[in-house]
Amino acid sequence: MHHPDTVALVLERWQESIVKGVPFEMTFPLRGADGLFRRFVTRVVPVRDAEGRVQRWFGTNTDVEGERSAREDADRAVDRTERLQRLTALLGAADTTEDVAAVVVDEMAQMTGALSAALFLRPSDATDATMVRQIGLEADMVERYSPLPLGRLT
Repeated sequence: MHHPDTVALVLERWQESIVKGVPFEMTFPLRGADGLFRRFVTRVVPVRDAEGRVQRWFGTNTDVEGERSAREDADRAVDRTERLQRLTALLGAADTTEDVAAVVVDEMAQMTGALSAALFLRPSDATDATMVRQIGLEADMVERYSPLPLGRLT
């Protein structure tokens, strides 16, 4: 039922609690009835007699995989909200098309981990789009695609 990667540490900490007579608490994976490992919090406390000797141990295993998953979802939501707030502040300070393009391209590349990015604008009556901002593109790529002919992409 214990995951092979953690069983030695769990047993070491459990033996420590037994020897010292102190409560044991640890989070580690246990195999469920479905055969999959999920994170559990295990808590065990000594039950003592009137003289303070440990008579037995009482404990619980609580499946916390759902809680962990929910916490990760919440962390991602907080991260997304912070990125949107940052983007909103940066866009709010942008005065020109070039300023907006810089924010969009730079932030998009950072959020996606892209090594290069570009933003093109096309006036409604134009057949070509103009590169407004780029990062990470080699000079020959900038030259080749600026302006960008919309009728044929090669």
